[in-house]
Amino acid sequence: MENSSELDIKWGVRQRLQFLERELFWTGMISRQSLMGSTGISRAQASIDIASYKKLAGENLIYDLSNKTYRVSENFNPVFVSTSPHAFLDQQVGVCAEYTSLPFREIDPSHLRLIHKAVINKYWVSIDYQSMTSSGLSSRTIAPHSFVSDGARWHVRAYDFISNEFRDFVLGRIKEAVETKLEGPNEELNWETQHDIAWEDEVELVLPPTRD
Repeated sequence: MENSSELDIKWGVRQRLQFLERELFWTGMISRQSLMGSTGISRAQASIDIASYKKLAGENLIYDLSNKTYRVSENFNPVFVSTSPHAFLDQQVGVCAEYTSLPFREIDPSHLRLIHKAVINKYWVSIDYQSMTSSGLSSRTIAPHSFVSDGARWHVRAYDFISNEFRDFVLGRIKEAVETKLEGPNEELNWETQHDIAWEDEVELVLPPTRD
């Protein structure tokens, strides 16, 4: 990654270009509309920002004329952001990547990118998963809706079409991930986020004072 601190770019512009690059890499695409919707800038400013990024890293994106959007290229080389899975996940919850010294389980960036896009676009993913209760891999189809960390490991919260319930899956235990589409009666199951009662319900926790 080029040292973006050496580029003579104003702070506000840099923040928007960082957002542009992050979205381009992790979602696979960027457009004027998505920039406008996420940053509140005008259409003209969105066009200027995309043009500015193209001057800096034009090889990172390819224009898709049919969909009027830019897609990430195979030659992507970041200028502003880290493509580390943990840097991305920490950014999602607004914490610093160095907030803990606990060891991290390795996460495949390509799997994380696909699952992140599935969360945004609400589609399903077929995964090969290594669980704690099985010596081999299990093939599952999941509908992911959120990422969550327990402080040591990152999970994806998803509806599991094998057990027909919502579960947490450790991202580092996902060995393969492919976008998929189910056919048949499972399409009618209530797998959307609002049906995840354990996730949506609030629980009141009272911590009484204690004496030594």
